[in-house]
Amino acid sequence: MTAFRLNLIYRPEDFSLGNFMNRQSILQPNGELDLAKIASLQRQVADKARTINDSLAASTEPNQLQALISQYQAEVQQAIVGNDQKWRSLFPGRRLLEEYARSEGLGNPVVLQNNLIKELAATPEKVAPELRRVIQNIVNEETLS
Repeated sequence: MTAFRLNLIYRPEDFSLGNFMNRQSILQPNGELDLAKIASLQRQVADKARTINDSLAASTEPNQLQALISQYQAEVQQAIVGNDQKWRSLFPGRRLLEEYARSEGLGNPVVLQNNLIKELAATPEKVAPELRRVIQNIVNEETLS
């Protein structure tokens, strides 16, 4: 869970620059590079990178990391001891299956996953309605929202 939460913080960052220099050439009419435009581009990229780095540094400073760990410790504890079934959305199913396969000595977890998929395909009434909707959206090439 720690790695997952940190991956959320370090997700792929958006380095897009909007419409900066949109429809502008970095070449002068004589074919030479326009050094002023290149310098401007370098400043924009450096500013964007600095903003992203500052945000990541703030998000991962020691107090923030401790708060992150404390937060999901409380979430895990509540999910395990609570009666609200929150554990179903908190713990990733694939990872649970991998751990279950390992703990039971079932060998390759993919075999268990594939057998579950095959069984659920043979008995679609056992598949939760929410999952059936997601699968149908994927089949119809629709969004998952």
